[in-house]
Amino acid sequence: MSRKLLKINLYDETKKAFCRVPFCYVEVSLYTRFQRKVKAKKIDIRPHLSRWARVDFNVNLKFETTYAVELLMALLKDYYKAVQPVIYNTRLIDDKGWLQVWVSGNMEKEIS
Repeated sequence: MSRKLLKINLYDETKKAFCRVPFCYVEVSLYTRFQRKVKAKKIDIRPHLSRWARVDFNVNLKFETTYAVELLMALLKDYYKAVQPVIYNTRLIDDKGWLQVWVSGNMEKEIS
């Protein structure tokens, strides 16, 4: 199973500069199918993340700063703690893992 690292360009408030931030991994096959669906050679995932956050959490995140990622992580923790308490509480999946689950799930929804 090959994985692709999704990176996004964000403004880092602490560094006061734009940075290319590693976001999460997704399976290459899923990324390729998603890429075909959105008809783009290179995907800027930020608009998709914004739309998914609005649909799933009713929050408007623009993913222009690292703060948006921090806020999304907090929302995901609360969500998965309620939906998957046994898995969440055993800490079998770390924060980046929940992010991967959420992104992959939303990519799958868009493809189907």
